[in-house]
Amino acid sequence: MESQVLNDPPLLLSAEQRLAVEKGVHDLCLKRQWQLREINVRSNHVHIVVTAAEAKPEKVMSDMKAKATRVLRKMKAISEDRKPWTEHGSTIYLFTQEEFASACHYVRDCQ
Repeated sequence: MESQVLNDPPLLLSAEQRLAVEKGVHDLCLKRQWQLREINVRSNHVHIVVTAAEAKPEKVMSDMKAKATRVLRKMKAISEDRKPWTEHGSTIYLFTQEEFASACHYVRDCQ
């Protein structure tokens, strides 16, 4: 379980923090010209479906986690030395329209 390797207790995002993380991800996608298809920022995790043709999913996830961390630090929601995310996360390649539609449905409607 990922929580067993965390150095800090799990971070629970407030409604304001969740909105700020969502805006940060939107801004990053605009800057990188990635297409944000769906996003659902929860109190303790984030689900995102994005089309980033020239970037590997691991790079996209890493950049989004970095952006979200900067947003939370700017809000003074976390200290400079806190790592709010687990080491990795789920990076699922979507190859078919059915996989894409299913992922979007899950993020949008099944949280």
